[in-house]
Amino acid sequence: MKDTVVVETQRKTKRIWRGPIRLRRVPPQPPWSEEDCRQRVETIINELLGAQREDSGSLAVTNLLDTWVGKITRVDLCNIIKELGCHHEGALAFEVFSWMQRQKRRLKPNGHTYSSIIGVLGRVGMVSRAREVFDSMLSSDIPVLVYSYNAMIGAYGRNGNFKKAWRLYEDMVTRGIHADEITFNTLLNAVGRAGLPIEKAEKLFLSMKHKGLLPSAQSYNTFLSVLSKAGHAERASTLIQEMCSTDATPNLVTYNTLLAMHAQTGKYKEGLEVYASLRAAGLEPNVVTFAGLIQLYSRTYKHQEAIDTFLEMKQSGCCPDSTIYSLMISVYGKAGLVEEAAHMFRQMQADGFKPNVVAWSSVIQAYGRLSMLQEVGKYYNEMLATGCQPDITLYNILLGAYGREGYSVQAAILFRKMIAQGVTPDAVSYNTMIQTYCKANQLADAESVYDQMTRAGFSPEKITRAALQQAGLKYTTENRIHLSRKERGVRWTPKLLRKL
Repeated sequence: MKDTVVVETQRKTKRIWRGPIRLRRVPPQPPWSEEDCRQRVETIINELLGAQREDSGSLAVTNLLDTWVGKITRVDLCNIIKELGCHHEGALAFEVFSWMQRQKRRLKPNGHTYSSIIGVLGRVGMVSRAREVFDSMLSSDIPVLVYSYNAMIGAYGRNGNFKKAWRLYEDMVTRGIHADEITFNTLLNAVGRAGLPIEKAEKLFLSMKHKGLLPSAQSYNTFLSVLSKAGHAERASTLIQEMCSTDATPNLVTYNTLLAMHAQTGKYKEGLEVYASLRAAGLEPNVVTFAGLIQLYSRTYKHQEAIDTFLEMKQSGCCPDSTIYSLMISVYGKAGLVEEAAHMFRQMQADGFKPNVVAWSSVIQAYGRLSMLQEVGKYYNEMLATGCQPDITLYNILLGAYGREGYSVQAAILFRKMIAQGVTPDAVSYNTMIQTYCKANQLADAESVYDQMTRAGFSPEKITRAALQQAGLKYTTENRIHLSRKERGVRWTPKLLRKL
């Protein structure tokens, strides 16, 4: 009996292979690797954008996505929605989401998909559509978690509607959903975009601490950004000290925010101190840092330092973006180097950047300062041909360029065109037109523009009032220009006349 057991044990023992082991040259690829997903998402996005360029409508989007059924997952579709948001194609992203709602089982949208489409719609300004998606999520069986509320609060906050963002936050608390750090950061951003008093942001920041949420570097940077937009430099410095006393170490975003704040207010010394601290912390400047430095030099009329900073940026291997190009066009224009400004503008186009209205305004203003009206008209017509529409800033630049040379007819045409296109004139527009008409001795037109200005709630600036006084225009008690004592005794020096 014992011999039989020994034999069976020997049969069950596996023999060890002593020969050579051959390795596989190419390991087997999983059916859904990250590379496969990336290629699928890229292919579908290109097809969707191509269908949109052909203006085939939503039916073409539906037919296109139907051909991918069985080859894509919910994760792929969610990534497609996010990528379309990066391309500012909110309507196309919503069509993809609507197609997902008509599908069954594994392709139907979940809570993460709802949050993604709400965030995309909020970023492109389609807030009402984002609210419709959020309400449909509330009425469905999909659990609504804090990140869904954060997406909708962010949609309201980006468009400056803090009241609705706050009401949604209160509704979230009422439903028993606890706010996280992202919720308070989103509300802080909403305060900054709505231009509310800084005390509201202070209360939110303290409320986050009272709820046991320790602010991270991102929270400090968000609050710092709100302070920087409001110009509260002293409170920003105390916040940095508080940040250094905690585990939240200032990072590159912190220093860039401080640098941008000092650049906007023109505080040259403080801005350079921030840049020195950035370097002392062992951080390497990025394109945002160089943009802040160039803007700091430009605001303080140190044009050569701005040009040197741009050259240093290129030598460091940091590629300029559209913001840097727009700043440098403005720097060269202010320095009177109009050819360099034009070269920078063409270089921007050669690098694949589509100039926005800020870039067009900078290059047009560069020529306008030198009274090169032919080039001004050339670039303006080229801008209109690209589909870029002028804003109030560009219209004021054009009005000033034509007004300084006494072309009142061309300025009047632009002024009427601006109003016809729905661009509301501001104080600069009215002052420029009044000074233009006074210079051309068209007193009736100057009086008419002044009446429009007063009805719009604006008051003329000092030079405009002096020009009207010199023109000898008389008004009734209701629309009389009230001059200060200093302005009543103004001496008409050649310098003041040149300003007019």
